[in-house]
Amino acid sequence: MHLNKKKTIRHSYSCSSRPDGQLARALGFPAWYTLTFLGFLGLLNIVGMDSAMYIIFHATVKSPLYSSFSPSPYCPERKDYNSSHFPKKTEFEWDSKSQRIILISYYYGHCLSPLPAGYISDMYGAKWLFGCSVLVNALLSILIPTSARSSSAFLAAIRALQGIAGGAAIASINTLIVKWMPIMERNSHYAIIYNGIPLGIVFSFAVDYFIAENDYLGGWTSLFYIEAAITVIWFLFWSILIFEAPEDHKFLSETEVEKIRLAQGKDVKNLTKLSGVPWRKIITSPAVWALAAANCGVRWSYETLFLELPIYMATVLNYPFMDNRLRSSMPFISGAVIGFTFGYLADNVRSKGRYSITTIRKTFNCFAFCVPGIGFIIFPFTGCDTNTLVFLSVLTVVFIEAKNAGSGIAHIDMCPELSATLYGIVRAIGGLFGSLAPLFAIFVTTYMDVKYHWKIVFFTTGLILFASALIFHFLGTAEEQDWLRRQKSSDERAEESDI
Repeated sequence: MHLNKKKTIRHSYSCSSRPDGQLARALGFPAWYTLTFLGFLGLLNIVGMDSAMYIIFHATVKSPLYSSFSPSPYCPERKDYNSSHFPKKTEFEWDSKSQRIILISYYYGHCLSPLPAGYISDMYGAKWLFGCSVLVNALLSILIPTSARSSSAFLAAIRALQGIAGGAAIASINTLIVKWMPIMERNSHYAIIYNGIPLGIVFSFAVDYFIAENDYLGGWTSLFYIEAAITVIWFLFWSILIFEAPEDHKFLSETEVEKIRLAQGKDVKNLTKLSGVPWRKIITSPAVWALAAANCGVRWSYETLFLELPIYMATVLNYPFMDNRLRSSMPFISGAVIGFTFGYLADNVRSKGRYSITTIRKTFNCFAFCVPGIGFIIFPFTGCDTNTLVFLSVLTVVFIEAKNAGSGIAHIDMCPELSATLYGIVRAIGGLFGSLAPLFAIFVTTYMDVKYHWKIVFFTTGLILFASALIFHFLGTAEEQDWLRRQKSSDERAEESDI
């Protein structure tokens, strides 16, 4: 009796009314490739709108945060770089403090939403949460020109709301990855989707610069309206083409659904069939805190690399790195390409079955943390050699992307059914920790000489990466946890008693 009922639950989504799958096969690629492509575009859109603020600073602020207008005494003034200045129309006179607040307000908002969004995704589904988060982020961007002209505080508030929407999207996509991606392809597709983050920055530097420097397109204000319109079109495709689970897909036959589930190794049930989230087991698990420590290292290094390093290059090296589109895009282009390569290699190694999944994750994680850690320590010793520093920054970003084959995806390995919840926990903790990096830089700058200040900033970042790597190496795991096994067993016993 119990086995028959369990089988009924498994096939609760009837396939009898579906077409025979000919349309899906005629497309020439598996159904989950559509999720990968649209998920990638969704994250690219979110990060691109965040990065657009750097363009606004250059186009409209009298003294942009990432440009040096008073030559530094430590390095000779450079006039040989190939900059891409566009005619500036000064509208705002925000000081460096106000500009920093505007930038980091997004990341404070970003810390608030991953955990509740992850929980909701695992409990009730992720399709509409992800899609609506991307859409809300775009609609809020329409208010940026008005808020900027009103006050920097109003703009920071809008940016914080965008951060909340962005954090919800980045967390919720994990649920869909678990439901759709075959185990032996999961890392590759995960890397492609999350490559929307670095390539979103590249897209912003290329397209937003072009829009902002051409008045016939409406100037800098138009880029937010254009991107919002594009997002609405994306949302329509997402609403029509994406389904919560293979069982819900209108163009997949029952056989094709079974093939997807077999490729995943097991059925991925909706969490609503369970009695709840085992919060105590999760919070007291050393492996979860190891993931959180790893994410703390990643977030701190990101904030230092993307917020503080350009300031260092502009104010100490007299090299406004952000003025050169090609050079400023190189780290992110390289990181995206190599990030996918790491994901593909991890899937390939895993398919051979020679190493445990934990060994694979820890090996890639070691490269992702130790090589960038060494790079940060070397940064201040490059002197005024900007070419070497740019090369090191590219190398740092490239190896950091190996995290998506290491600790960055281990939460899915540990508990697929709660992948978004786990991601939300570690992302929230890591985000809060990482948001302290720019505050730390401001504090050190205030009380120490500039020459020594940057050594402390970069050395601290390197040490945090090494410490995070060690914690994940000794306490981390990628083996599936038994948090839900007893819970599932009790649910099954309850079903048997009902029978």
